[in-house]
Amino acid sequence: MKTEQKQLEILVIEDTPEHLEEAKRVSRLYKNVHFTFVSTEVEAEALYGSCDGIASDIFFPRTKETKPTFECGINAGSHAKELDLPLAYCTAGKSAHAREYDEFLDLYFQIFDGYVGFGSRPFFYSYSENPNEIPRKSWKSAFDYLLLKAAAASMTADSLDAQQYKLLENLFSGAIFDRGQFQKQIDGMMNENLSDEEALGGENGPYLTRTYGEDTCKRTLDFIRETIRTYRN
Repeated sequence: MKTEQKQLEILVIEDTPEHLEEAKRVSRLYKNVHFTFVSTEVEAEALYGSCDGIASDIFFPRTKETKPTFECGINAGSHAKELDLPLAYCTAGKSAHAREYDEFLDLYFQIFDGYVGFGSRPFFYSYSENPNEIPRKSWKSAFDYLLLKAAAASMTADSLDAQQYKLLENLFSGAIFDRGQFQKQIDGMMNENLSDEEALGGENGPYLTRTYGEDTCKRTLDFIRETIRTYRN
């Protein structure tokens, strides 16, 4: 299966300079992708309708003159759901915002309850146990996820069928991906030294083969590999 090399437009919302620089650095690992970086809700609202996916911080300001709030993060999710856009929240964890972070999570699960599609409630986070260290965010996981979602959305019905969508949902439907978990999945799938069964599902490979069939599993793994190769340098 050949993934069409359409240039994808990814919107990145991040207001912390250190995290923004890291996102820009990670973005250089990709090709056939145009990344637009903004730091406020007002800037993002002007671009929601022209992007293929959104990687968003949780706490960011409405304008450059206002303070960061989780309501802006919630609004980004609401716009993504309304426009049926892939969304990946990318956060460094709750230490910086504590109580507000818990309030965000309550609203997050309300908004995305019943939101269908593979990996429909993604949440990539990382953190450091050193309070004096700025934690790194999982931008690579967020970008890989968005590229897979956007590529799947652009595939025609006869090249990515219903069974493959169900398998993708099985693989990537977790609401929260812990530190590095998603990336370990992708790295395993790209490892051609493994059998197709091991690469696709690790210990769950035999179960996936029995449930979805060898042909569906192989075609889905081919789709994932071809997508990553198409958009990663």
